[in-house]
Amino acid sequence: LQPVFDQYLRKTEIPVLELQFSKDQKKVNYRWSNCNAKFNLPLFVKTDKADLKMEPIVGTWKTMDLLEEHKAFLNPAAIEFKYYIKVRELPAN
Repeated sequence: LQPVFDQYLRKTEIPVLELQFSKDQKKVNYRWSNCNAKFNLPLFVKTDKADLKMEPIVGTWKTMDLLEEHKAFLNPAAIEFKYYIKVRELPAN
């Protein structure tokens, strides 16, 4: 938890989760930016229909297959409501 504490207690920058959806909306690339190099906050969403766990890495893209149930949770407003972060959606690849 130290990297998370370091980010929120010692920095003024708000972490940014960058999302890049594929053109067919079947995959999403994601990573952290605007945060300390060791920031490692995982993101969790759990509902009756789906569980979603994302573990972004600072500066390194990770890719996840998207289920239809996940799409509603991957909009910037929903994520920012749950976590103290900013979300930046980048153009499709």
